[in-house]
Amino acid sequence: MASDKLNNKNLNQNFKVKGIWWIPSKENKQEIAGELIYENGRITLELFGSFEEDIFLEHKHNEVIFGFTSQGDKITLLDTFQIRSKMSFPGFPTTAYTANMMLTGFHLSSIHSPEIHSVAFNITHLSEWLSIAPFEISEIMNEDNILQQLNVRYRFPEVFSFTCNINGQQTTVQSAYFINTSGDGIDKFNMNHSSYLKITPESNKSINWFRRTIFEIKSLLTLLTGHSLLFNKIMVYGNTKKIDSEEIREKGLLFVRQFKPSITRELQSYDLLITYKDLQEKFQSVFSKWFELKEELHPIYNLVVSNFYRDPYLETDFLNLMHSIEGFHRIRYGGTYVEQEEYEIYLKKINEIIDIQKLNNDLKQRLKGMLVYGNEFSLRKRIKDLFSKMDEETIKILIGNNEKPNAFIDKIVNTRNHLTHPNKGNTSNLIQTDELFRINHQLKCLAMILLLTTLGVPEKTIAQKLKENRFYNRLLP
Repeated sequence: MASDKLNNKNLNQNFKVKGIWWIPSKENKQEIAGELIYENGRITLELFGSFEEDIFLEHKHNEVIFGFTSQGDKITLLDTFQIRSKMSFPGFPTTAYTANMMLTGFHLSSIHSPEIHSVAFNITHLSEWLSIAPFEISEIMNEDNILQQLNVRYRFPEVFSFTCNINGQQTTVQSAYFINTSGDGIDKFNMNHSSYLKITPESNKSINWFRRTIFEIKSLLTLLTGHSLLFNKIMVYGNTKKIDSEEIREKGLLFVRQFKPSITRELQSYDLLITYKDLQEKFQSVFSKWFELKEELHPIYNLVVSNFYRDPYLETDFLNLMHSIEGFHRIRYGGTYVEQEEYEIYLKKINEIIDIQKLNNDLKQRLKGMLVYGNEFSLRKRIKDLFSKMDEETIKILIGNNEKPNAFIDKIVNTRNHLTHPNKGNTSNLIQTDELFRINHQLKCLAMILLLTTLGVPEKTIAQKLKENRFYNRLLP
């Protein structure tokens, strides 16, 4: 188990530890002294020596590197690459590795071996999303209205638990919490509450499986809250070991790379779009649906959720959102003008006409290539079809009362076409630069509505929340 110093760390704190390091897969265990640096989410190992005979063999990949720190902590660096090497004469070689994951507390033999029992993780705003407020403060005044007593009460929160299929494994999902107290009870007394989500598959899985799963859960919560989220702490539980006739489960902390948005906000529960309290009994079905549709909608999930974590150019943001909306319709509804078998008959006849024309051969092939997708709905028709499936009130919240849906659709489609295929033609009905930020916000809200309703969140609930939420309604018309 990790020392108190490492146990108290989280993913948003920088630290350095000294230790000895070795590669377990090598026949001759070569222990090398070095320093591990965790800074701004980057994991770097600086070694006073080299694991390789050829020290200049950069980008050398090792699945795991084991470490043992000067404080007695076991560390496993996972998915590592040599990034730097240096040799001085006279002197000794130094090398540096980077890792995509780091586990403190115990050693893992592989990123793929099923050695992990469960994981509990805390992310930003989880207590607010769960609507947990466990502390109650009351004051007792005397007859002169002077404070006589201050009472602080901690009430243990209710927890939920359910089982569903996650990435091919029946898995128990439950809320959990930890309460830490400190102080001498005389001059000071501190209480800290932390909320967690815990996932426990029916059989042990690999650290890679857990990493992928918790990131996918974070993506779902990003969509529900409407804000970027960061992992604060990831607790990992491994196999049980007998120590002094007692079965004790291995426990450690996982550190992973995560993208930090340039802007972070202090949020209250009312700033979050859809909370657990809004869903409650529906949350299990929404959660299950997210993983059920993952293979089908994976590209759309990524496009929409990544919008919360990056700061691209407005035009890039616009194109990505349009791509996600168009892709969503294509995946969920298909969209052809006639049955494909019927279209193949028309296509054959048109190609025969093209073949007998006296045209440049490259042009013939170009025309035939364009016709291959001629039966698929245009972008304009796809968005009109999506609007036709939405409530009129939802559309008004998205685009306002003063703009007609067809006019809004024409403008965003024309702009997409212009950005994709720039030309010097008519540019009158395009989004202007000063309104692109607002349009992107509208498209982001549309993409969120499409995904959330597909997961089973009622459209009226989403529309009302968009209308009431201060971070979303200020940019809607």
